[in-house]
Amino acid sequence: MKILFRSYITPHKLMKMNSDVSDKCWHGCGKTGTLIHLLWHCPETKTFWLKVRDYLCTLFERNFSSCPVVCLLGNKIDGVISKELQHLVHLAFLSEALAKQLRDCIGMV
Repeated sequence: MKILFRSYITPHKLMKMNSDVSDKCWHGCGKTGTLIHLLWHCPETKTFWLKVRDYLCTLFERNFSSCPVVCLLGNKIDGVISKELQHLVHLAFLSEALAKQLRDCIGMV
């Protein structure tokens, strides 16, 4: 997370580099675009993570929490004992997030 925090240029960081640039969230919610906001607190991002969680709950027939330490950091999921399933769920969270980023970058919705 430390590498991501330092390397990911957020609107807030851009504004610090160039005062002509807005520090508002790229998703259009009007809040300050910090890293944690862009990855978790923004309403659009929250909706995305809830959809991912709902899909994974259906796929694995288990109930997963939608907390940032599970979705973003890959911490242990309560109630899931198998390491293989833990890894599979974390990969699924990451792949969905990466797919969304790719769609956003190339202009697909």
